[in-house]
Amino acid sequence: MSRDLSTPSDRIRWAVQNSGKRLIDIAEAIGCSHSALSQWQNGHTHVENIKVGLLLGFCRETGASIQWILTGDGPRMSTYGSPHPEPPLVVMAAHIAHDMPAETVALAERMLIALEPAAPNLKR
Repeated sequence: MSRDLSTPSDRIRWAVQNSGKRLIDIAEAIGCSHSALSQWQNGHTHVENIKVGLLLGFCRETGASIQWILTGDGPRMSTYGSPHPEPPLVVMAAHIAHDMPAETVALAERMLIALEPAAPNLKR
């Protein structure tokens, strides 16, 4: 089942969920209130009204691409380094595994982390 990610608030909600972080922790890290960030993801605050610095901090904390958050275009995840970078295969698997049971996701994630060192040598 795919989720509709047609609005910035949908994409913000997706970024929070896929970051593995709690909303309150993201809000604290970027310097805004929990309720403000909640309003972003519920569509009560239009993305044009979010301070650029806060939105950049949000993208840095969640790993989401600012271009994707704002427009829905481009890669979902930023191509720039994050403070806690995940191996590329794990990031890709997170997109695929979004609707899978948690135990299946955890097993797949452990397998991908083990395979990551061999990824450059895999034939396509």
